Amino acid sequence: MFLRWVAPLFLSLAFALPARAQNTSQPTSASGLSTQYVKRPIVLPQGTVRIDIANPNYSSLDSGLINGGRGFRISRNGACRSGAQFEISSCVDLGLGAGIGILPNLEAGVFLVPLRFSPYSDFGNIEAYGRYSLVDNTKLSLAAQVAVSMPTDRDFGVSLGGAFTLKIDPRLIIEVGAELEIFVRDSTNIILDVPAALIFQVAPPFFVGVKTGVIAIFDSHFYAPFGFLAGYTIRDGRTLVDISASFNFDSFYRSRGREPFSTDFWRLTLGGRIYFADLF
Repeated sequence: MFLRWVAPLFLSLAFALPARAQNTSQPTSASGLSTQYVKRPIVLPQGTVRIDIANPNYSSLDSGLINGGRGFRISRNGACRSGAQFEISSCVDLGLGAGIGILPNLEAGVFLVPLRFSPYSDFGNIEAYGRYSLVDNTKLSLAAQVAVSMPTDRDFGVSLGGAFTLKIDPRLIIEVGAELEIFVRDSTNIILDVPAALIFQVAPPFFVGVKTGVIAIFDSHFYAPFGFLAGYTIRDGRTLVDISASFNFDSFYRSRGREPFSTDFWRLTLGGRIYFADLF
């Protein structure tokens, strides 16, 4: 039932691209938010609202147990377990959120709709985050970030860390995050999440990239994901729309197990981001 309306939605967006292509030659919106992903600021400009049907970026807002669940996702991993034998199957999830530029250097956001449709129905943790820009120049952008995960499903959690963007070339950037996630219930679980993505702006509206990183579970093990991403940007006046897709092997490298490299666990994410500029 869910796929009946998701598939037409993405098809309609795909057919709309040629009609909007003429708008993407303009470099910026009224707020200065570029149609080129690699030229975006590390926090939302003041007065800009973003609707998240996908990850807001490819570093610390696209990884880990906190701030890692936005978009329409089809996946196969250790969390997709059901049935009498608790067997691994495929998960179908939808995560929706939003962000807002409150002050010139301050962004806040929420993850309000964490839904699972298969192999069982579930509602995950609601989350909120804040991000403050510390450095933003032609070579480097750096921001501090804090987030909280409310126990509407699993344990209460908080995360502390940040993100930075290294601007190698006008068309090439590296996004990196570093985040310490702490979950508390009967015991305390600590996770270090260090995502990284290399992103290339192929043309003003189109970007591609590769994504990896390290996720370390204290006193246990670590693993490294690996994947690919792509996006296309549409501009219409003060509104920008990113249509994005990514495919990841969530445990491409594992520090424990009989085989260190594995493609058994994977995740396909489809979605987009809608930016409304100069609202206040």
